[in-house]
Amino acid sequence: MELPEGLLCAELVKEFLEFYRMTYTLEIFVPECNLPPEDKLREKIESKLGLKGKVDSQKMPVLMSVVQIIMQQNNQNFQSEPSQPSAIAPIEEQPGSKSQPTKGGAPKFAPDNLFMQRYLQIIK
Repeated sequence: MELPEGLLCAELVKEFLEFYRMTYTLEIFVPECNLPPEDKLREKIESKLGLKGKVDSQKMPVLMSVVQIIMQQNNQNFQSEPSQPSAIAPIEEQPGSKSQPTKGGAPKFAPDNLFMQRYLQIIK
């Protein structure tokens, strides 16, 4: 990444993928973006964005927090009901959140896929 903003965006995506345990995607994304292994990536991103202590690291990835903050600032909501991030259970609390690998090793995009579950919770 040539610009610091580009690197920050790539780090946001990486943290999002890590939060949702999208390991197959991370295996491609990290080397493709030439991102170094990072300890405490979330804290680094929060510090760069001035969000330290303002987001709940157990409930959602930083990227989702940024989107939520922007939506609140603009008084916009993409849902018909107010967004309740606490209604989305952390990964450990999600029943049946195992992705099912196919013969090629990639998970099926099925309703029991964790990402799909989260997506369906958000758009309800």
